[in-house]
Amino acid sequence: LAGLKAVGEEYIALAEAALIAGRLSEADVQLQNAQKLVPGNPELLSVRKAVINATEELARNEDLRKQREQELSRLLTAANSDIKAGRLSAPAGNNALEKFAQVLSVDATNKAALAGRKKIASTLAGDARKAIKAQKFTLAESSLATLQRFFPQDGNGNKIKNELAKARKQVSERNQELDRLLGQAKVLSGEELSVASNEQLRDLYKSILKLDAINAEAKDGLKAVNAFNVKAAKAAIVSRDYLEAEKNIEILIERSPRQRELPALKAQLQQALNNQKQVNDLLSRARNSYSQLDWDGDAGDNREYLQEAYSNILGAKQIDPGYPAIQESLQALETKYAEGIKAYYQQSSFKKGTLLFEQAAETELPQEQILAQKKILDERKAEYDKKNKKKNLTRQMGIF
Repeated sequence: LAGLKAVGEEYIALAEAALIAGRLSEADVQLQNAQKLVPGNPELLSVRKAVINATEELARNEDLRKQREQELSRLLTAANSDIKAGRLSAPAGNNALEKFAQVLSVDATNKAALAGRKKIASTLAGDARKAIKAQKFTLAESSLATLQRFFPQDGNGNKIKNELAKARKQVSERNQELDRLLGQAKVLSGEELSVASNEQLRDLYKSILKLDAINAEAKDGLKAVNAFNVKAAKAAIVSRDYLEAEKNIEILIERSPRQRELPALKAQLQQALNNQKQVNDLLSRARNSYSQLDWDGDAGDNREYLQEAYSNILGAKQIDPGYPAIQESLQALETKYAEGIKAYYQQSSFKKGTLLFEQAAETELPQEQILAQKKILDERKAEYDKKNKKKNLTRQMGIF
């Protein structure tokens, strides 16, 4: 019996050691062994009570641990929702930074909370840099202030501060340059423009848009510059200054190829050039007809050559009624008719001269020279007829 008691007490001692080490299951097994050998031992009862109390305490701590983990999980979930919603540091009592702080006050090494704070710092730095790029400097200052307040050790703070100062300086210098360029453009646009000064104005507006891509004054100015070239090209075509028209059109092709009026202008110029060529060809044919005139030759051929010249001039006039050389050609043809009439009355070929006059009278030619020569022709014919009549009368008297 003494030996069994000693073994039982040994089990109790082992149970107590296991209890102290926190191995409650082992302590319970040792107590069960002791219960079989020394069931009424007071020490056994005391250790058993201690094991029961420790087990209950462990259970309570486990419940608290689960509750704490649930609360931390809730805070982390809410903090991440705050980040997505942009509630990084405000409003007070409902932002991600405060929730991460609550988590870290319970668990200072919580990886999710630490990672969340790092993400917020990165977001604030990114927001500040985006605002700087967009030249929203007040917004950039706000993000930078929040970053420096909650993350004073973050290396991005001073970098962003320098970037903000540099950006502000650049914008200030750019605005000064904009004001200078806009001033020059205003002065130049108020003057009477030439093609060259209009291009200077275009370059000014383009320089302005390089500095400020949405500058309304420069955009409107470029429209006016293009309108100048369109108007100048149209006016040049009307005045038949085709080189000037081509110069303005080439400027538009090179510098404003999507100008709405450009296709029509190109077609208009091409048509005008085609008309010019046709008119010049017809007028050249008219001049060639003059080279075939021979006042000592067949009068019918001469009238035909002149009629052919007149038809060519009329054809040219139909194509381009206002072409300057047409009037010159009509005057030249009038001169040829006048020359012919003169040549014929000098030859005393009054019938030929009269037929030539009658042909000229049916045209739209100027008549001043022709009428002058017709008057002389009539006078010469009257003198000629008078002489012939006298000569005939003398011949008749001689017969009698």
